[in-house]
Amino acid sequence: MVVELSGERQRAMRHTRQRCEVCGGPVFFDASQRVHVCSSCGLVQSGRGKADFSFRDVIRELQFVGTVEELATRLDADDWEVERAVLLMQKEGLVEIMGNRVTLTAKGRRALLRETED
Repeated sequence: MVVELSGERQRAMRHTRQRCEVCGGPVFFDASQRVHVCSSCGLVQSGRGKADFSFRDVIRELQFVGTVEELATRLDADDWEVERAVLLMQKEGLVEIMGNRVTLTAKGRRALLRETED
C-alpha cells in the first residue's frame, strides 16, 4: 500500500535524510504533528523508543475498534501518538473523526481492500 500525500501535506512536511526502517522509503518530518512519517508505507515514527506503527496498522485495527483509546491499546502506543497518526490520516482523507469515534472513509476502505488482496 502506497500512502499518497496531498500536495498541501507534502509542502508542510520537511524531507529528512532518514530512510524508513521497514520499507527503506524516504522519511519526512511533519512539523504540525511533530512526528516522522514514511512517504512510502506511512510508518509513523515518534522517536520515543516505543514500537512504531503505520497507517496500514491503524487501518487494519479500525476494523475491530472505533476510538483512539482502543486503537492505542491494540497498537501498544500512547494515546497522543495514535491521535497524531489519526489526524494525519484525516488530512489525507483515510479516516473521519466524529466526536470520539474514528471511522474509515471510502478511500480508507479501498486502502484496506488493497491491503487484504496482497
